[in-house]
Amino acid sequence: MSETAEVVFGARLRALRRSQGVTQAELAGEMRRAGFNWHQTTVAKTEAAQRPIRVNEADHVAAIFGVSLIELMADA
Repeated sequence: MSETAEVVFGARLRALRRSQGVTQAELAGEMRRAGFNWHQTTVAKTEAAQRPIRVNEADHVAAIFGVSLIELMADA
């Protein structure tokens, strides 16, 4: 069985966030400044695929890390 889009996104988000030295709280703060109601627990649940990710949220997360949405969703 293949991984769901949320599982792929969460794993890629965690790897990208850690590689750039960004904490969950810092990412949540960036998302709040952009108008999203994110908290540290939102990041944790998103990374664990325990909450759905909206397209506009995913697009903004990709922009924060300087990657395309396609790169963030790539299962590699």
